[in-house]
Amino acid sequence: MIKLTDMRRQNTALGTFLAVAFLLTPSIYSQSQETTGPQSLETDPVVLAVQGSGPQSPSELLETTEILLNLGRFDLAQQYLDQLLQAKIDDEGLAALQRQFGSVLFYRFLREPQLGPSGIQFAKAVLQAAYRLSHDSARIERLISQLEDPAAEVRQTVITDLQEADTAAIGPLLKVLVDPARTSIHRLAREILRALGKPATDPLLAVLDSRDPAFHRVVIELLGDLGASHAAESLIQLAIDSEVEPSWQQTARQSLRKIVGVIPRHREATLFLRRRIDHYWSGQSPTAPDHENLVRVWHWDRQQQQLTSSKVTTEIAAVSQAARLAQDLQALNPGDLEARQLHLMTHLAASKLVGGLDQPLSKQVIANARSFGLNMSERVLTEALQTNRPAAATAALEVLGQMGQADLLRSASAYPHPVVLALDDRDRNVRFAAAGAIMNIDSQNAYPGSSSLIKTLAHFVGATGGRQALVGFPNAKRAGDLAGSLQLLGFETEVAHTGNNLFQLASRLPDCEIILLSDALARPGASELIQTLRRDARTAEIPVGLMARWDNLAYVQAIAAGDALTLAISELHTPSGAQACVANLLSLRNSPVVSPQKRTQHAQMALSWLTKIVERTADYSFYDVLRWQDSIENAIYKPELSAQASRLLGLLGSPSNQRALVSFASQPTWPLALRQAAADGLRVAVNRRGILLTKREILQQYDRYNDSRELDHSTQAVLGSILDTLETPRQTRLLKKV
Repeated sequence: MIKLTDMRRQNTALGTFLAVAFLLTPSIYSQSQETTGPQSLETDPVVLAVQGSGPQSPSELLETTEILLNLGRFDLAQQYLDQLLQAKIDDEGLAALQRQFGSVLFYRFLREPQLGPSGIQFAKAVLQAAYRLSHDSARIERLISQLEDPAAEVRQTVITDLQEADTAAIGPLLKVLVDPARTSIHRLAREILRALGKPATDPLLAVLDSRDPAFHRVVIELLGDLGASHAAESLIQLAIDSEVEPSWQQTARQSLRKIVGVIPRHREATLFLRRRIDHYWSGQSPTAPDHENLVRVWHWDRQQQQLTSSKVTTEIAAVSQAARLAQDLQALNPGDLEARQLHLMTHLAASKLVGGLDQPLSKQVIANARSFGLNMSERVLTEALQTNRPAAATAALEVLGQMGQADLLRSASAYPHPVVLALDDRDRNVRFAAAGAIMNIDSQNAYPGSSSLIKTLAHFVGATGGRQALVGFPNAKRAGDLAGSLQLLGFETEVAHTGNNLFQLASRLPDCEIILLSDALARPGASELIQTLRRDARTAEIPVGLMARWDNLAYVQAIAAGDALTLAISELHTPSGAQACVANLLSLRNSPVVSPQKRTQHAQMALSWLTKIVERTADYSFYDVLRWQDSIENAIYKPELSAQASRLLGLLGSPSNQRALVSFASQPTWPLALRQAAADGLRVAVNRRGILLTKREILQQYDRYNDSRELDHSTQAVLGSILDTLETPRQTRLLKKV
């Protein structure tokens, strides 16, 4: 960055140049006329003076650009920017321009639309080159080696360059401080780190959190020197835990005194840490988010001994900090059961959020959870379900699915195990994790709540892979108009004219993202219907837009005030109004909408689990899959699920299942492979349960085959295979008679 004195020097030089330009204008103007001829239309003497100076080097071209920009001649400034772009200046040259002119000029280029794309392109090139060069690890190492230069001017320049490298210099400088062969520059390295100020605190805390013994004492000492108040919470356990290495503890106590002035007693430290954990556990970010509502977090790679950073949501940053402090709390209170539970719950939640809610936990996280014991994971799950912590609940279910034995779900009482209770959780990811845990535990005996598993899997199977919405309106025309507006926004929309009908639709549509509901809907009315939706796990998280008639807005607002996922709105009459309403409704959700791709994956997994249950009926006789056959039959018409659904319907083999398979396989509009899968499913069904079609349905199939003369050979083959399946049992009976 340019210093104030340099800026004054530049401004003085600019003023001198303009003064001289006015004095010399006649001669320059005459020269310009000689060189440009009568074609030149420029008459401004200052501009002519600037052009007549003949800039050649990148520095001269950029200075000329700045002068023309100050004169308001954006057209000419853009020409010089184009020359700079065409010069293809390397990173060293671009960074040198940034050092000479400062960053302000290039940010001005970014904000000035009249410079066109040239201004943006050149400014980005300069700023990015300066950043790359200042953060280049090889360059930083070269600069650090020059700290030993005997010349004071060289050392001062190096110190300035390292400070400009900002957080990129922290890791290399830390390595200097722990290197006994470089003690001659320890003092300078420490001064540079201190000069970086409080922005260096979070990277240093990341090194501290890594528990890297080589850097522990140095980092603790630097944190005390920097004096950032939020570093104190990370030093408390080190300062008062009797199990901490004595030299580290002494340094931590000194640093803590520098920051807060005192060393707390054990009880005070415990209460303080609990308050800070509650603060972060409630969602308060440890640092202020940026304009994208993201927080930069730092990581120390112990193997590579280097710092990296990434941007995460405020939730991830908050829960991760809660987990770190919960670990310190348990270290201070190793025999406290609640501290152990809090440590495991925050650790599992942070691991799941960082790794992704739909991604499996790492082996290291699973092993760490195992060390707490099965009972502690059960306690965590119970607490997470009761306090609505979906990330912790999902992770605990995954752990229990791997740790639990077959008898885990059995109970002496009729009350279901927490894993089974999770099947009725409001959060979709929790319900899916619960189903996965139960299938991994693989209980082959009935257990309390076992019917909920099949209901949950059937609900997942209903996924379409698209976006769905529901409209509840007693007037069919208005309902159709609203559905049309939602369809324009990409929603497949179902319509209901009574409250009961709407709930039935909502409970069997796993892709439903929003509901538009009229306050005039009856049987039941809006207030009772919303309560019913919230009580059912399948519909509890669907936002509702409750539309009020012109004279009923106060009543609708009172209903919405009692439900966080209900929004009181006036009746919608325009597509733009519907679009704004949808955006507002989706913003009410406690968790992001599960993507269509992930919903399809859930449906595919649910079908594979149901297939396993039906294939091993003797082991899972207590499950009633046939009760939910409608959902499976509907799945056959979803291309991503069709082949799996055909296989499952064949294993079930009921009359309704056989009709669905025959009907689908006989429709030539579906892909050949899917029709063949349905025909194969029919063959399985007939082999397992015999022909359960009526005589009329069988005769209809012969008619279909006879009518297929004009169709392609593949379709004829599929229809022929269906008849072969239907005729095989009859031929078998005739052979037995002979």
